[in-house]
Amino acid sequence: MTFGRVLLRRLKRFAALSAAERALLRSALLVVVMARVALWILPLGVVRRAVARAASVAPEAPVDETVWAVKLTSDYVPRATCLTQALAVQALLSRSGYASRVEIGVAKEGAQAFEAHAWVMIARPWTTTRDYTVGN
Repeated sequence: MTFGRVLLRRLKRFAALSAAERALLRSALLVVVMARVALWILPLGVVRRAVARAASVAPEAPVDETVWAVKLTSDYVPRATCLTQALAVQALLSRSGYASRVEIGVAKEGAQAFEAHAWVMIARPWTTTRDYTVGN
């Protein structure tokens, strides 16, 4: 398939979404890009504030839709790692009034290089705390 056909198909799918879904995707893309760029050049504390500020203009959305939007838009942002996505999800959820936190885990086995992963923990009043794994 040619690039033009792929692009046209994606644009048709985007146009078929509801106005609320399109607004959420646009906001998620902005927040993911902000997180990615900020992580390259700023300390984590400053990154969190910058991402929260970018999320402040986002529409409120349910948890599952927010995670969907961040996962989808992250495919279009180079090196949008699990940390980038977790920071974006957490900021957007905070904007929507959900209590959540970013968790970071690191493991090393023997002589192998260490591995790290970030995810979001969301405390829902009607269920136990649930983790949302985003990213690689």
